[in-house]
Amino acid sequence: MKTPTCPAYRTITLVTGETVETYNICDVLIAVYPGYWEMAWNDRPSYEASRAKVAAWAAEHGAAMYAADREDFSLYDAAHLAVGQGLRRVVVEDLS
Repeated sequence: MKTPTCPAYRTITLVTGETVETYNICDVLIAVYPGYWEMAWNDRPSYEASRAKVAAWAAEHGAAMYAADREDFSLYDAAHLAVGQGLRRVVVEDLS
């Protein structure tokens, strides 16, 4: 498992005492596509291609992936998902 190439968004401590580092998908996109936010819309990779690159980054760095609509989004749910998969990192995406 590699050391992440982007900063953790927030570290969540669960009531069990386990800690999970969360990574905002926007920061991961910058890590896998330097200059991503400066790219013209039509020059950016497709959602499918960028999602695959983010998933590869997550696998390489021992991170789960969590996405939910704003109404259902919870960093604690994301942390529980990671712990349930035996991981201590999670890439989070607000789908709103």
